[in-house]
Amino acid sequence: MSAADDEAVPLAPHGRGFEAFTSWATVVRADGVVQTRPPKYSELPSRASIQFPRGVGYRTAIEDLYEARQRGQELPANAEIASPLPEGVVLRVVEGRLTVDSAAPLGYDPGDGTVMTPEYTLPASLSPTQLKALFDEQRAMGLPMPRGATLLVPDLPLCQVLLESGASGACHDDRISPAEIDWALR
Repeated sequence: MSAADDEAVPLAPHGRGFEAFTSWATVVRADGVVQTRPPKYSELPSRASIQFPRGVGYRTAIEDLYEARQRGQELPANAEIASPLPEGVVLRVVEGRLTVDSAAPLGYDPGDGTVMTPEYTLPASLSPTQLKALFDEQRAMGLPMPRGATLLVPDLPLCQVLLESGASGACHDDRISPAEIDWALR
């Protein structure tokens, strides 16, 4: 696919926060209750992927993409739009470069297909008053996460990853960690 072709396939619709990578689905249940939820992988539209330069690891790529989306940007400065990934694949390593699915860079649940959304942790030592102050500050300043938070970058089911080595595995059992992905980039 040429660069012109890559530009013809849009990135997935997205927003900020939990919707930083893909917009949530709105579902009307049989009882009339309207719910929003992360989409299922099978519900995602055709979309471009995002490729990072050599030397950018998985954790850094996810953090850069999340922070760019929080600033209202499509891509981090160090990334470019690339061809769509094969069906079911959310991460590919080719020639030392990492490419992620623009809607599901954190993967999806192998059981029900729910696209994984950004999550973060805060130090457990914070009091409820300190937590409230951090969240208030985050909202007031438009920060991507509260100060002191760590964006979680999960292990991926190996069946959702395409490595140059040809590694693959069962979706329910075999997983690959961010560190192992970074090792494959060498």
